[in-house]
Amino acid sequence: MLASLIIVAALVGVQSPSTPKPAEKKGITCRLTLSTDMSLQDRWFHCPGEMGIKLPEAISVVRQQTLAAYVFFAHWSTRLDGTVDVDYDVRIKRPNGGLYTSEELLRGHMGSVGEDENILLCDQVFDAAFAADAPLGDYVVIATLRDNAGQTISKTEKTITLVDYADGLPVDDPKKFESWMNGYFLNPEPLRAIPTLCALGHAGYWKDVQLPSTSTGFFAELFATNTWLVPRLLERFDVQEPETKRLILWLLAQSFFDAKEFAAGLHGADKEAWEKLQAETRHYPLLDPMMKSAHVDQLWGVFFASGKFAAIQKLADALAPERTEAIGEGADKPALQKAVTTSLRTYARNELLVHGYCDWIMANDATTDGVRDALKKVLGR
Repeated sequence: MLASLIIVAALVGVQSPSTPKPAEKKGITCRLTLSTDMSLQDRWFHCPGEMGIKLPEAISVVRQQTLAAYVFFAHWSTRLDGTVDVDYDVRIKRPNGGLYTSEELLRGHMGSVGEDENILLCDQVFDAAFAADAPLGDYVVIATLRDNAGQTISKTEKTITLVDYADGLPVDDPKKFESWMNGYFLNPEPLRAIPTLCALGHAGYWKDVQLPSTSTGFFAELFATNTWLVPRLLERFDVQEPETKRLILWLLAQSFFDAKEFAAGLHGADKEAWEKLQAETRHYPLLDPMMKSAHVDQLWGVFFASGKFAAIQKLADALAPERTEAIGEGADKPALQKAVTTSLRTYARNELLVHGYCDWIMANDATTDGVRDALKKVLGR
C-alpha cells in the first residue's frame, strides 16, 4: 500500500568518486505499463514465448486499489562474464507536482539471460495503492532504469488518475456471467464485482449454489485479492437475500479481512451461520490437498479470477496424486482424477492460457514423470 511505504531520500546520482555517473546515451530502453492485473509474472514466466502476452493498461484507479508498475526493458549491455546488471527506481508525483512516494534500487535483473530473449520484464514489480485520504486527480508515475553494465539510463513515465469509487455495470444474466467470469483474468473489472454478486442474488442465482463451486471460488479469489472491496460489500449485507448473505459470510470467512467488528453486529440466523463457518476448517485451494470434486471447481474459480499458474499446476499434480499428494488421503482419487482430466482437457482446448501453462509444465525439467506423462495423455500428445 502506498500509505505504508517508507519514503527514503533520493539517491539517484549520488555515487562514490570511483563510480562514473551513468550517462543518458544510446543504450538501454524501457517501457512502463500501469495495470491492476497482478498476475502478469505468472504468464510471463510460465508461457511459451510464441504465445505473446496481453496486459490491460489502467488509466484510473480508486483509493486502496492495488496498482502494479510493470517495467520492461531492452538493448541492455552485459559484463565480461555475459551477465546483465539492471535496477530501477519509481517515483510518484502528486496532482500538485509534489512527491507522493518513491522506492529505489528495485531489482531489474542480475544474471544471465537466454540467447533468444530480447525483452525482459523487471524481476521485482513495484505495486502499491493510494491511501484512503489521498487527493483525487492525476498522478505521474516515473520509472528510472539503470544499466550498470553499460552505464546508461532510461526514463519513462505514465499518468494514472485517482477517482472516486463507483459501481461498474452489473452482470445479472447467468449465461453472461459465466462468460464474464471465464474471461475475467484477461480483463479484470473489480468495480463490477459487488453489483454483479448482488444482482445475481436478486435473480436467485445463489439459492442452490454449492460452497465451494467455480463461481463462489471465483468471487472468493476476487475479494481475497481485492480486500479494498470487502468493506463496501459488507455495507450492503443487510439488504441482501438470505442465500446471498450466506455467500457473503462464506466469502468473508475465506478472506484475511478483519471481520471482528462486522461479526459483532450479526444477529439471529446470520450470527449462527457465521459461527458455523468459523468453526469449520478453512480449505486453501492452492495449498491443501483436494478432498472432493468441489475443490476442483474451486481451483478453476481461482484461475478465472486471477490467471494464476499455481491453480493449473495444482490440477496437473492431481493427475498423479501418488507422486504429488495433490489429492488427500481418504478422498475418492479415481473420481477426482476423472474430474480433473475432463476439466483440463476441455479448458486446454478452449483457453489459450491453460494450454500454454500445460505446455510449460510438460517442458519443465522439475515436473515429475508421472505428472508429465499423465498430462500428455490428457491432452492427446
